[in-house]
Amino acid sequence: MTEKEMQEHACKELLKKIVDSGQNYTEKMKSDLKEIIEHSKSPEEICKATLVYFSMYRWQ
Repeated sequence: MTEKEMQEHACKELLKKIVDSGQNYTEKMKSDLKEIIEHSKSPEEICKATLVYFSMYRWQ
C-alpha cells in the first residue's frame, strides 16, 4: 500500500467515524453515507454524492 493509499484510507475511516457520531442521522442514513464514503474515489466525489444524497432525502 502506497503512502497516498494509506492517507486515503485513514481519511475515509475518519469520515465514517464522524458519520457514526452524528446524533441527527438515522441508522439508514449512517449506512448510506458510509457507503458513499467507501465507494467514492476522490474527495470531490464524496462531496458531490453527499450533496445529491441530502438533496434527495426527505426530512421528516
